[in-house]
Amino acid sequence: MNHDPSLSARLRVLLVQALERHHPGCGAYTKFDQASGAAITRWRDHLPTDIEREMRAFSAGWAAASAAWASELRNRGSERARGNAPAMPRRPGGPRTAQAHQGARARLESLFKEDEKTS
Repeated sequence: MNHDPSLSARLRVLLVQALERHHPGCGAYTKFDQASGAAITRWRDHLPTDIEREMRAFSAGWAAASAAWASELRNRGSERARGNAPAMPRRPGGPRTAQAHQGARARLESLFKEDEKTS
């Protein structure tokens, strides 16, 4: 049985933490609405109107950014599955061939030889 929380559950926890950090004492929490099957972010009743408006805008922006981020992750995963994108980013400096290794080693050894001559 998988007990790891899903990505959306982790993002909801981060949203609640961010709301509490921006507005301490707001009493933010999430609950699962069984009728719609969606998680809903709630906060304490009777907050000042301007703070509640800020919190609504913040959570709406958070939801939009989370959806875009999750979509990007899914797209990257599908590109890797098709083989269009490499699993690891390319290393700087070009391809590593045997000839390139030998040349680099020769240059490195020549530095030590020059150092031995001057000592």
